[in-house]
Amino acid sequence: MKVRSLLCFRLFLISSIVISAWNISAAQFQYTRSTDLPSIRISYDDLDALLSKCYRLAQTANASITNSEAKDSLKIAFDQQEIKTAGHALSGTTRLPKTLQEYDYDFAMYDAPVASIQINLSDSYRKIYVSGTSADEVEAVFTQLERGFLEHSVNFTGRRFRLWCSAILNLVFILGAVCSAAYGLGAGWKKWPLVFVLSVAGMILLFTLPFERWLPGMAAFKDDASFIIRRAPEISFVSLVIGVIAIPLGILVPMWLNKKSSEKPSTQPHAIPPVADEDHFID
Repeated sequence: MKVRSLLCFRLFLISSIVISAWNISAAQFQYTRSTDLPSIRISYDDLDALLSKCYRLAQTANASITNSEAKDSLKIAFDQQEIKTAGHALSGTTRLPKTLQEYDYDFAMYDAPVASIQINLSDSYRKIYVSGTSADEVEAVFTQLERGFLEHSVNFTGRRFRLWCSAILNLVFILGAVCSAAYGLGAGWKKWPLVFVLSVAGMILLFTLPFERWLPGMAAFKDDASFIIRRAPEISFVSLVIGVIAIPLGILVPMWLNKKSSEKPSTQPHAIPPVADEDHFID
């Protein structure tokens, strides 16, 4: 009896180890593709169309899987609000804002050719992730997503761009304030307080204006994502920078030109005294 019990226990232990090893080995055969995305500007309709196309590709690839059910969910956030819904379409979601700046999509199906699709789009973090047991199917879905988002990518915006611009403009304004004060106090320049005040005002504007709304890393538009709409934040930002920098330059450049013209030596010829006519010397 003891021998039989010991034999059954050994068989159970061996079978458990074999099953666990099989599950681990099966779980290891997962093909994964992921990448980070640049800044994105896209309309709701284009975003829905891209996700619908990828969802159909995943469903077609997983058509042979009958013992598992696909689940997908969508989470969006705006104005300190968060909406979660099943599916991938924005068209059926109520209370959508005109501009969306955070979008998270998740697709999951256990042990399938396309087992997972994750899309994370926000101001500071934008990434797509696809995994599954079939390398070809995963590559097809990933390529479709990557190509679709890159068609709506933009430059000169996003959190990193804002940090670099803020650092450079702060340096320009600090140098403007320090140099204008030093030159004005040392050389008696009467207009230095104006340049100093404008430089300080520029530094204050950099910390108060909503640049994260003007230059977001991700923006989905409810109506249109044409060139003017997509580039409007950059145009506004560049116009602001040009306007702020042009004010002190409009004062400093004429002053520099006047100083150069005053230091330039005169090149006018000296007046030649008139020569007396010979007829005046004849009696």
